Order: sequence, then structure tokens, then C-alpha cells
Amino acid sequence: MGVIGAFLPWTFAGGEIGLPVQTEKALDGGAGILMFIAAVALLALLLLPYASPNGRSSLDRWVSFVILAGLMVLGTVVQMIQLFSSQTLKLTPVTDVLGMWLGVIGTILVAWGAGEIVSRETAARSSDGPRQMTTFKPRRRK
Repeated sequence: MGVIGAFLPWTFAGGEIGLPVQTEKALDGGAGILMFIAAVALLALLLLPYASPNGRSSLDRWVSFVILAGLMVLGTVVQMIQLFSSQTLKLTPVTDVLGMWLGVIGTILVAWGAGEIVSRETAARSSDGPRQMTTFKPRRRK
């Protein structure tokens, strides 16, 4: 949703009598580009295990998902703040600002998914019990 939302209008102004219609997309600002790059990187990270020959990837860790989700949330929030500060933030009608709504909904879903990943990782670590220290046998010298 975030990738598609970056190409659709985030703001819509004008259209009144004699005024030209002006729209902005997420790719018109730096924060929107950050959101778009993080969304594309998340998609690549999700597909990476399927592209590797053994089905595993060293980048397929919970930390990678949390970092990219954080960047996507940061980009979306900063983009919304920029739209609010320039007074071009418009919430309705939804069809005029469909890109903004898709971007926000996509970012919420990504943040929720990252939260689920962190909670499962935390539950898995707590169910293992305390970590056992490994003792090594001393080497015999010949």
C-alpha cells in the first residue's frame, strides 16, 4: 500500500472557479521518498528468502524489519507534518488524497507487523529460559 500510495496524490488544491488544480505526491518531498524507499526495501526483504537457493538469508532478521518499519513510520510522519505545516493537509474527500490514505494505512500495517515480529521474538527468547554458559575443556598439549 505504501509503494502504491507514493504515486497517488497526497494533497489536492484548487479546482475552484478559475483556479488550477494542484496535486502533490509523496515523491515530491524528501520524507515521502524515505517512506517509499523503506517500503520497497521491506518488500525486497520479504522476498529475499525465496530468491536464495537455500531459503535463508542473513538479512532476514527481526532487527532488519524493525529498522525499515521505523524508517517508513518516520518518513510518513514527517511527510504528514510537512503537509500540515504548509496547510495543504486535506483528509476528505478520500478520492482526492487517496495516496495519503494508502500511505498511512500501509505504514500502520507495517508498524503493526513489526510489533508482531518483536513480540514473537521476545516470547521465543523468554521461553528458552536462562542462557546456559558453555564451559570448554582445556586443550591438552603434546
